[in-house]
Amino acid sequence: MSKTFKEICADMVGLKGKKNYDYANGGDEFGNFKRVAHFFEAYPDLKLSDPAVVCCAYAMKQLDAVLWAKNIGYDAKVETSDNKYQDIAIYFILMRMIDTKAAVDLIVEEINRG
Repeated sequence: MSKTFKEICADMVGLKGKKNYDYANGGDEFGNFKRVAHFFEAYPDLKLSDPAVVCCAYAMKQLDAVLWAKNIGYDAKVETSDNKYQDIAIYFILMRMIDTKAAVDLIVEEINRG
């Protein structure tokens, strides 16, 4: 039997609470987003439609969560630091793959133009 709308929403409220613990731990519930946004303020000309930049933003969200946990000394409830380290590594590998493909595509385009 499928869950009711109310049950699904209740599950989401529970998960939000657990994730909020991981990312805020009693602090500003939007602190993770604000800290990552503050980081990106230093790069006002970043092209947000660049998939590599999106990967970087995802990696920074995870890195901020790890640093925040270390800063205030707590263990995450939903994703361990090791999970976050793996996510960060994967995002950076994906960025490298995206940038390499973009570079190859540009070279091929130049060759085809003759």
